[in-house]
Amino acid sequence: MDHGVSGHLIAAAESPDYLVIDADMAVAELLGLPLDSVLGASLLAVIETNAALRPLQCSLHAAVRTHAACNALVRLASDEHVVERRISVAPSPSGDALRLNITRSPMTPERSADQPAQLDAIVDVISHALRSPLNTTLTWASLLELDHSPATVEKASAVIRESVKTQARLIDDLVDVSRADTVRRPSDAPPIDMGELLIRAAADARAFLPPNVAVDTVVDRGNHRLPGDPDRLERVVHHLLRNAANALPDGGTVVVTLVTDSDRLTVDVADNGIGMSAAEVGQTFRPFWRADRRRSGAGVGLGVVRTIVAQHSGCVCARSAGIGLGSTFTFTLPTRRA
Repeated sequence: MDHGVSGHLIAAAESPDYLVIDADMAVAELLGLPLDSVLGASLLAVIETNAALRPLQCSLHAAVRTHAACNALVRLASDEHVVERRISVAPSPSGDALRLNITRSPMTPERSADQPAQLDAIVDVISHALRSPLNTTLTWASLLELDHSPATVEKASAVIRESVKTQARLIDDLVDVSRADTVRRPSDAPPIDMGELLIRAAADARAFLPPNVAVDTVVDRGNHRLPGDPDRLERVVHHLLRNAANALPDGGTVVVTLVTDSDRLTVDVADNGIGMSAAEVGQTFRPFWRADRRRSGAGVGLGVVRTIVAQHSGCVCARSAGIGLGSTFTFTLPTRRA
């Protein structure tokens, strides 16, 4: 069993090529490079030439060039102890350096360490997120006992149906997050067209997005077919759209972009909303975590994104240049079976 290893490197942000001025043996091991070839090298070149970082190349380049905080997770194995490589980029407080951290560790110990907090979070979800649709269902069911008019029956049926759908979605989300360390890629999944799925998911999202939030979908002309579970991948898109809409309290536009290359497909969901601090970026994808506990939502959405993307042997990334500067969430999927 992999017990985990963590390493870091520091690059000079003021140099044109972001030259690496400090690195440790652990990061060299994780990158699969000799330490002396990392020191003095361009951080961008290290990213470009390393197979482990290649799926995240565009996201990491964007983070480095804009001095944005970045938090990414890459799936490494699919045995009973799901192993991930976590990559983070963070600018120094003075802005003159960038620190890149890479950690390889099983999810199971991490989840065990968070177990008490997650138990509290599950109780919070059950007592708040599930109670609201349950109360709505009971209220309209009671009203139907008093009023059998066609208008009331029609309205009650619609409200109860949506409340039950909300409860079912929350239960599915909780199941996904609770089983994050035993996920499996759907090995017999038929090919799907991710471009068509993305357009359809964005259109369906109009039913739950606020009216002052628009979605602009940009799909390239590449081959968008890959093996996957369409229902679960739609849930990934919907959760990212909900997350982006929450970051736009005054309304705005969420831009969803699909780009393909020879062996992978990348989806960006970007907003120009409230943004995140470097500390908040580093917490994304933790189950039940919310940047602001006062905001609506159960806090499981990004954990579900993490789980489903891992199930499809992909990687996921969040980045933001800071408070008020918007955020971008990215997931990358291989277009060929592992």
